[in-house]
Amino acid sequence: MNMINNNILDQINIADVQWTLDPFPHAIIDDFLPKEIFDLIPKNLKNVDNFNDVKKEFSSHVEYKKKVFGNKDLSENLKLPIDILGSKKIKKIFEKYVNVTNIISLNDWNNYGGYFPFYLVKTNGLLGTHVDHSHS
Repeated sequence: MNMINNNILDQINIADVQWTLDPFPHAIIDDFLPKEIFDLIPKNLKNVDNFNDVKKEFSSHVEYKKKVFGNKDLSENLKLPIDILGSKKIKKIFEKYVNVTNIISLNDWNNYGGYFPFYLVKTNGLLGTHVDHSHS
């Protein structure tokens, strides 16, 4: 899987990253996962109801019917987007654009600094705007 990760990162490095400020600053990297890898992700989610590594469940007005999971139940395919987006190469792309150095991501912290990048929001659930990672 590490070789797949590196190949994808090499492709992103030469890809056209589209930057936009509307409605907030962000980058668009179309098709950053090859289709055959992207198609594996939903297949790995079929047993999500059997995941045991639930870290927290939410029922507030901004996070209704949401569950946050640790990595123990995640396959390598489910970890791949998390690992890629938190990689040094992706951070270098952002550092260059925003003209800063040493960007850190939750991927750099043990157990994501107490946060977990994999969560599930059930049907009729809600994931509203929130800024809980802004203090990390």
